[in-house]
Amino acid sequence: MLHTSLDWLSNNAAVVAAIVAAFISLITSFITSRVALASIKRKAEFDFRTEFSAERAIIALLMIETQSTRTWNIIRETIGGFGDDELKKLLVRSGAIRMIGPNQEERWGLLDRNRDFLIKNRFLREHNRNPDWYQDLKKRDAEAAADEAKNARAAAQSAKKPSKIREFLTSFTIH
Repeated sequence: MLHTSLDWLSNNAAVVAAIVAAFISLITSFITSRVALASIKRKAEFDFRTEFSAERAIIALLMIETQSTRTWNIIRETIGGFGDDELKKLLVRSGAIRMIGPNQEERWGLLDRNRDFLIKNRFLREHNRNPDWYQDLKKRDAEAAADEAKNARAAAQSAKKPSKIREFLTSFTIH
């Protein structure tokens, strides 16, 4: 039995060499890709270290328990070194949302801490724009439900009627 397997190896040496070469190539490419990936990750962390640090500082500033929001001026003075647009992008990437305070001042806070403000603010904005917005919403919902019921009835009726194709195909049946 051993002699037969050795004969097969000697007769198929090219196949064995190709399999060994493919295996070595696979291992080499795997190691190379892992090293390249680690290098790219280190470079990205180094290149964006300032932005990551600024995002962490923004989150820490907005997580202070005494206030759930901060004015734009406080944030701009605290997190220096960025232009207004760039700082606003950092705020959004950090999970912050912009709000207008009672004195028409721009305020920023984390979304997780200010969901109730958003709900209340949307309600007030909708109410100020259209005092009957809730009744309009209920009316639109009722109309949409009626349209859905009408479409469901029409679909049920069309399912009962044989289609033109079915009528055409059944006309060729042999009796």
